[in-house]
Amino acid sequence: MNNQSFQIFSLPYGQRTIQFEVPKRNLISVIQPNNLPEVQYESKEIVDALKNPLGSKPLYKIAKEKKGKVVIVVNDITRTTPTSKLVLPMIKELTQAGIKRKDITFLVATGTHRKNTSQELEKMLSSEVIRNFNVINHDSNDPEQLKLIGTTKRGVPVEINKTFCEADIKILTGTIAPHQSAGYSGGRKSILPGIAGAKALSIHHSYPLRMKGPAMGKIEGNHFSEEAIEAARIVGVDFILNVVQNSQKEIVKVVAGDLVEAWLKGVKWARKVHEVPVPEIKPDIVITSPGGFPRDINLYQTQKSIAPAEIIVKEEGTIIVLSKCIEGIGGGANFYNWLNEANDIEEVIERFKNEGYSESSNKAFLYARALKKAEIIIVTENISSKIFNNIFLKRVDIVEEAIQKALLKHGKDGKIVLIQNAPELIPILE
Repeated sequence: MNNQSFQIFSLPYGQRTIQFEVPKRNLISVIQPNNLPEVQYESKEIVDALKNPLGSKPLYKIAKEKKGKVVIVVNDITRTTPTSKLVLPMIKELTQAGIKRKDITFLVATGTHRKNTSQELEKMLSSEVIRNFNVINHDSNDPEQLKLIGTTKRGVPVEINKTFCEADIKILTGTIAPHQSAGYSGGRKSILPGIAGAKALSIHHSYPLRMKGPAMGKIEGNHFSEEAIEAARIVGVDFILNVVQNSQKEIVKVVAGDLVEAWLKGVKWARKVHEVPVPEIKPDIVITSPGGFPRDINLYQTQKSIAPAEIIVKEEGTIIVLSKCIEGIGGGANFYNWLNEANDIEEVIERFKNEGYSESSNKAFLYARALKKAEIIIVTENISSKIFNNIFLKRVDIVEEAIQKALLKHGKDGKIVLIQNAPELIPILE
């Protein structure tokens, strides 16, 4: 078969990209987010948002009136938020309003993730911030860091980072992007799960909605999102600064102001980028990737790229994922054990229903839910095939090998769909 029978593609893999060939006769669609143009002047857009917010006073006026200690919540290294671009203009507004640098703290919303290293913090926040300001990694399992200040109507304990609760001025930053449970990230999600305690996370992440499939893009009637908003209102948030990015990580919209009003404005823009109408073709094979570093840092994080493929792949289909997994499995030993100890996929799902959310059970359940619909083949160089075989996944060295295996299963006429920038995409089935 000559080269004209193949189409060449490339997908992110760690800090680089991998090229591979897909048979033209099998390829029926390439799906990617809508490429909205970046804002012309990023710094101007950010400053304008701070000075002309939605549903609240400008940040300068809030700081001038309230004074005292300020805590700014920022995303951790697993998110692609341009944090340093956001916080430097905020610092200028705050200090011009009379806030002293020693009274400004940056709190990293790790959720259930590991603490960020000093190198990662500097990359996220800039060397200037690291040198001149207090920076704290949130730890959901450290009772000394937590303060219980209420309970939501559905019974989630609002146990939140104490430093944030006790601040005079509370600020959230983040990116509004697709999320398989919250619908969209950003806004309220910086509080719950971002800086919440382990007990709150366990209850919040165990909603039955998760049993039905990815909730990407769903806001109305989404208990996960509604509980996060209620918790954030209980804690009290003075101001948010969120961005919407395109697949090149360029800023296409900046929103600031009220916890909900500004966030919902951002969601409207995010839908323009991320929601893509897709014919309900049910491909046999879906090829995708998490989008490279840091999203493919380990197998635990890689799961996020599977949700869009899970939506469109046919029953008993095949999902092929390129993921470098430079840190291996990730998610702690128990994530691996949850899958390794089960006799079959259904056992993982039933155990999650019975025991609920934990850092380990969460991703194990989400993998199991996808595996119940389709086989998953991981293209990676950093985890052995033996380990994958113990957790119901398959592994190959190169993409073409995965395609060949999938076509042997589905036949020479197997239909292939390629998803580019999977974590950035919400397929809307027509």
